Amino acid sequence: MTLDEDAQARFLIAEARRATALDLDCDADIPVLLDATLDLTERVLAGDTALLPDLIRFLDDPEMERDFMAIFNRTGTGTRASAANDLVAYAAGFTARMMAERTGFGSVPDPVNEARAWIWDYYRDQSAFLGLAQSQ
Repeated sequence: MTLDEDAQARFLIAEARRATALDLDCDADIPVLLDATLDLTERVLAGDTALLPDLIRFLDDPEMERDFMAIFNRTGTGTRASAANDLVAYAAGFTARMMAERTGFGSVPDPVNEARAWIWDYYRDQSAFLGLAQSQ
């Protein structure tokens, strides 16, 4: 079954939400930051494209204060928190890229532009690592 882009974005957001609901064995603020990013992602997907720059900043913040890489630097690799961070980043990036293209937003940073449906395999593996993998 092939999903249209909106359905794919909704699926990715739902999968990321399932991940952030798990015990991620990390600092308490990380799941809060990830859930806030998913809230923002849902609002952009619903059409609030004025928030698109904020969503893009999660994927590529020049100051690296509250973005995907800042969280990655705190969680490392191979952890439940890093897997959840990856899933949130993919959902956010996929949605940001799709909405930027639809609205003529202009150029987006590489982490946003690279969030395409065909790179799902890595994220499916992260989902499986967390025990969440769904077949879609």
